Amino acid sequence: MTARTRLLDGEVQRAMSALSAAAKQGFGDPVLAELVMIRASQLNHCAFCLDMHLTLARKNGESEQRLGLLDAWEEAEELFSERERAALALTEAVTVLTDRFVPDAVYERAAALFSDGELAHLVGLISVINGWNRLMVSRRVPPGGSHTMSKAAAFRALHHGRAPGDPLVLPGPWDAASARVLAEAGFPALATPSAGVAAALGFEDGSTPAGEMFAAVARIARAVDVPVSADVEDGYGLAPGELVERLLAAGAVGCNLEDSTGGVLKDPREHAEWLAEVRAAAGDRLFVNARIDTFVRGVADPDRALERAALYVAAGADCVYPIGAPADVVPLLRAGIQGPLNVVARPGEGPSPAELGELGATRVTFGPGLLRRVEGALREIAAGLTK
Repeated sequence: MTARTRLLDGEVQRAMSALSAAAKQGFGDPVLAELVMIRASQLNHCAFCLDMHLTLARKNGESEQRLGLLDAWEEAEELFSERERAALALTEAVTVLTDRFVPDAVYERAAALFSDGELAHLVGLISVINGWNRLMVSRRVPPGGSHTMSKAAAFRALHHGRAPGDPLVLPGPWDAASARVLAEAGFPALATPSAGVAAALGFEDGSTPAGEMFAAVARIARAVDVPVSADVEDGYGLAPGELVERLLAAGAVGCNLEDSTGGVLKDPREHAEWLAEVRAAAGDRLFVNARIDTFVRGVADPDRALERAALYVAAGADCVYPIGAPADVVPLLRAGIQGPLNVVARPGEGPSPAELGELGATRVTFGPGLLRRVEGALREIAAGLTK
């Protein structure tokens, strides 16, 4: 079965991801939400969605017995609460529409057990999973091992077709808890910052052992159902094939790769050759964001960044990231770089993500900026605890 990748549009993906996040967050019951999405996916024969939501349900602690009997829930009613049975009946009525409408008895049963807000979000949840089912069935997206590939394709699509002033905003979680908060806020994807993860693990930036970093990325990726890209610094000296396999094993769909090590810029042509090997090992399974460190290593001439960008794009990088580039240089970089351009923003300082988008940024990340803001807020809270 060949996936029909032409049917994935970045704008549609963003809208549906936002709707999914709003419905799930507003409903407020992640266990029941997964049961609803599994049941709709069973009825719509969507193997991809079944694979995804069965995996998420198991992560939430759902039992194999309940999952195995979900398509016969009416005969196994002792395993499901009254609220769950009402939600499943409503899911079937909205999905199948056997009577060309949702029967009053089914609706009234659910209305008696859920608040108005819960019911509205439940119907939204049922509607959006039906939309995802139909999209994925139309695209012929298979389950299993290609789940990660499909997430990578979805992540890649988020970078294309963006209007000026509407960059892809990728906040940076440093652990599973922060990742859940950001995903629940509706962001369609996340990008871990190595400095933020290092701080959370008790290391200085640049000194996190590779095993610790990959384990942290894996915890973050397991905690959310949106794509996660990982900052893995300069690759930790790993061979390209091993680096790719460890990223995929951690659940990442993309990576940041720096072109300096130990504070010294690498030879750009040698680094481009290494990136080409990473690209060859990854195929389409990973979105490669090539970080350009000229500005943070004291090379202010934008032409040097543009030279590196051209080499890295030619080597197969999906995006380039001239970290530390001044805002007034971004239009020049945009004009000289083919493909997506990553620009860093500082929360509460300087241009906003939208303003950076107007200047030419395709995507905006924050480095450890969000963690620093949280640390500041925690200091204020701590200072007030003894007053």
